[in-house]
Amino acid sequence: MNRSYAESLREFMKRKWLSFPILAGCLGLIAVFYILLPKETAPYDDRSLFA
Repeated sequence: MNRSYAESLREFMKRKWLSFPILAGCLGLIAVFYILLPKETAPYDDRSLFA
């Protein structure tokens, strides 16, 4: 496992420039999910109000 990780890291370091498009893609997906996913996680019936 350590050898596999070291080899993959060595290969990635040969193409360091790929980190910027990957980071931009992750930030873009975060923005899309922030817009599309509902903000409230509690159900509408459970608002901690006395009725």
